Amino acid sequence: MAMAKFTVDTTNKLFIAKAGVTEFDAKVDLYSDAKEHWLDGGQPMGFQFPIRPVGGDDIVPGFSQVPLYAFLRDGWRIRPDEVDHTLNVTNAILLVDGGGDPFVDTLGAFTVRINYQQPVQAIQVSGATSLNAAQDTKLTRIHALLDVIEGTLDHQEVMRVLLAAAAGKLSGA
Repeated sequence: MAMAKFTVDTTNKLFIAKAGVTEFDAKVDLYSDAKEHWLDGGQPMGFQFPIRPVGGDDIVPGFSQVPLYAFLRDGWRIRPDEVDHTLNVTNAILLVDGGGDPFVDTLGAFTVRINYQQPVQAIQVSGATSLNAAQDTKLTRIHALLDVIEGTLDHQEVMRVLLAAAAGKLSGA
C-alpha cells in the first residue's frame, strides 16, 4: 500500500511529501499510513518501524484523547514538497528520538514555513514512587495520585477543572 501524502525513501530514511502536499495530519497521514505501508503484504520492511508512538489513546472514546507524541527514530526525517509554501502539521506532536528537527530542508532553494497545529492537551501526573502498606488498596492509590496533581487543588477540584475544560466551559476569564 502506498502512502497517500508521502513517498518513502528507505535508503535516505525520509518521508518525502508528495507534490502539492501543504498539510498533513501527523496521526493519520504519517503514522497510520506509514504503519500500513510498512506492514504491506503482512511482512515488515526489514527494519524497525521508524516512528515510535507515545499516547494517542482515548480518554473518553470519541471525545478526548491523550495527544499522540510521534518520535522519529533511527535517523528518519520528513522532507516537505519542493515548492515555496507553508506546511501545516496537525494532530500530533512530532519529535526526534535523541532531539533535533523532524524536518529536513528541500533539495532546491525553496522557502517552507512549518506551522505546527499541535494538540493543546497535555497530561502530567507526578507523585511518590512507592506507597506504604496502608495505601495498598486500589482506591487509596488513585486518591494518592490525584492528591498530588496540583499543589493547591485537591483531586475533586482538579476533576472539576478537567471536566469543565473537556466540556468547553469557561468562567472568570
